Amino acid sequence: MKIGLYGGMANNMYVLSHALNHAGYPVCFIRDRNDKFAFSQPVWEDCSFTLPYQTVIESSSWPWEEWDSLERMNEWHAPHG
Repeated sequence: MKIGLYGGMANNMYVLSHALNHAGYPVCFIRDRNDKFAFSQPVWEDCSFTLPYQTVIESSSWPWEEWDSLERMNEWHAPHG
């Protein structure tokens, strides 16, 4: 059995899934595709980059292709599990 964690809000569930995985628990993180705000994206946790304030505000209206592009540019890949 796996523990399923769903969410985006400030990456709380993503960070928790990393901690549980590190502790040896089987975890499946499910990305919330309705939350497009910059601080709710896993790439924000795993990569070092900056966005201007106005861009952060606008990020919630970005299409998913924009996030996919930013993830590729930062060489981010979803963790396995």
